[in-house]
Amino acid sequence: MSEMIGTIGEEAPLYYYGNISRETAEYILWERGCFDGMFLLRDSNSDYVLSLCHHKRLVASF
Repeated sequence: MSEMIGTIGEEAPLYYYGNISRETAEYILWERGCFDGMFLLRDSNSDYVLSLCHHKRLVASF
C-alpha cells in the first residue's frame, strides 16, 4: 500500500513536494513511519526524484 503525503497547492498530487532537499524528504518519510511502499516525489536539478521506503529502510533517489 502506498502512502501519499504532502501538499503543494490544490492542483498538485499529495505525494508531490516540489523543491525540497534530500535531507528534508528523508525527514518527512521517517517522521511518518517509513513503512513499505511509502513514497514522495520532489524536484531535482534535472528532473524529479522518487524517495521510497522498503523494509523500514529508505531507498531513495530514483
